[in-house]
Amino acid sequence: MISKDTLFALSLFPYLGFLWFLTRSGQVPRLALI
Repeated sequence: MISKDTLFALSLFPYLGFLWFLTRSGQVPRLALI
């Protein structure tokens, strides 16, 4: 059975990757990420 911590981490990585992609592409101002 998967623990909640593992599930949280797995859901967090794609989110961080998405934010990184947005900042790299310059579509979103950095102030919006705070």
